[in-house]
Amino acid sequence: MQTQMNNYFEMTLHKKIVTLSHVLGQGGEGGVLTINGFPNLVAKIFLNDTYQNYKITSNTMQRSLTSSKMIHENTSVEIGSKLMIMAKRPPKTLFAGENNFSVTWPIDILRRYNPEAHFATLSDTIGYAMYRVPLGYQKIFSMMHPKDRKTIFPHTSWKHLVHAALNLAQVLQELHNFRYIVGDLNYNNIMVNPKGRIVLIDVDSFQVRDYDTTSVIYPCNVYFPECSPPELLKQTTTLTKFIRTIHADNYILAIIIFKLLMNNIHPCNGVWQDTTGEPPLIDTHIINGECWFMNLPYFTPPPAAMPFTIFSEELQTLFWRCFKAGHATPSERPRASEWAETLQRFESSLVQCSINPLHWHIPHMRDCPLCKVNW
Repeated sequence: MQTQMNNYFEMTLHKKIVTLSHVLGQGGEGGVLTINGFPNLVAKIFLNDTYQNYKITSNTMQRSLTSSKMIHENTSVEIGSKLMIMAKRPPKTLFAGENNFSVTWPIDILRRYNPEAHFATLSDTIGYAMYRVPLGYQKIFSMMHPKDRKTIFPHTSWKHLVHAALNLAQVLQELHNFRYIVGDLNYNNIMVNPKGRIVLIDVDSFQVRDYDTTSVIYPCNVYFPECSPPELLKQTTTLTKFIRTIHADNYILAIIIFKLLMNNIHPCNGVWQDTTGEPPLIDTHIINGECWFMNLPYFTPPPAAMPFTIFSEELQTLFWRCFKAGHATPSERPRASEWAETLQRFESSLVQCSINPLHWHIPHMRDCPLCKVNW
């Protein structure tokens, strides 16, 4: 009887008992599954490393979700508290309903159901319910990478990429307005559709502060090295004690905008001209504040890079502020709102290439820079 009951879960706020079935996706920290009886919702379930032992055939679970040990109890309490804060304080402008959202926000907390207990506790938290991302969305890396873009987004133009960058900046701006910090913004948790519409996923990793009661900060405990600010890469404390700021988010935003518009080339991934040793890794260049567009004699543009002048002077200034002045002084980095306003003007100024309708560029260019790199 206990094994059978272990397959039931409680939606805390809706006070409903549910079961889960089809696996839609999985990773090292857990998976996303359908919720029976709720076709527009999915569940993100947190599991430890034994999640990888699940056998998935025909997209269905072949073992009970609870036959594997869940996350440690103290982590469950922290996640439960964090998710409850998020569910009760959503960024309303980004989360207007099942057909209009830009973040997969927790709409309910999922806990292990125990019919013998009077109420579920925070330690019973195993995940959360959220709206299902619509069809047509892919991870933004697929739009950055030239080969993937031509296959997955064959009709998407460079102007659509500019629009995607604009939308990402606007989403981040709104999250900051609601006093949320993403922390681990990277190519794997940004979803985009062919027209450049953005949806952020994996929001449970956000840095969240309880402004209403305890003022406790629930930090972001993960990071992606090449999408990290220098102050994070240089820190010596544990991630659980490292408090992110909006300036860290703004640094990562600049990296993603750059890669998206520069044909998947990272601003810190140039050609190292010193042949006496191994070339430094991208995260080392981030720590040292070195970008290939800075006219450094020892760090030059990669052969496939488009000229830095594909950007308007306004955009060039924002990149310089972020990666040069903002390297040592994080407050100098452009805010998400500045990126949004500048990208909006930049998008409006673009002219279409006379040869390839998917190519767009700023008016003053004699030749299309995208044609030269076979974009």
